[in-house]
Amino acid sequence: EGIILGGNLSIILSLLGTPYLPDFTDAILFLEDCGEPPYRVDRMLTQLASAGILQKLQGVLLGDFEADVVYTDPKAEKSYWKPTLRERFLDLNIPILEKLPVGHGKYNEPLPLGVRASIQKNGNLKILESPCVEL
Repeated sequence: EGIILGGNLSIILSLLGTPYLPDFTDAILFLEDCGEPPYRVDRMLTQLASAGILQKLQGVLLGDFEADVVYTDPKAEKSYWKPTLRERFLDLNIPILEKLPVGHGKYNEPLPLGVRASIQKNGNLKILESPCVEL
């Protein structure tokens, strides 16, 4: 359980070292990106780990990483970068939800950021507070 923070991996990485980077302590990190080959995703996740961000998390939500990826081998499976993501997060012993329909892909569902949520044992994400408030 934690506050959902995150977004585009490249943008989050560009906030490192600035006062605009959110505090990810006890957060659920949401990540997505487009057009990034696995070696670049690996580099960006290594930088987040080196900055101590990944170790603070309560969970991870992974959106679309396949939109606009150019595959040089027509036989390459679109999931070939999955081991890169799993390698970075499995050792953290926190829940991970993959393939959320959020990001730049064909299916793009809304995901509220800045609200408390819980990753359920059945693999569902439960939003615990309303992302909307009455004025």
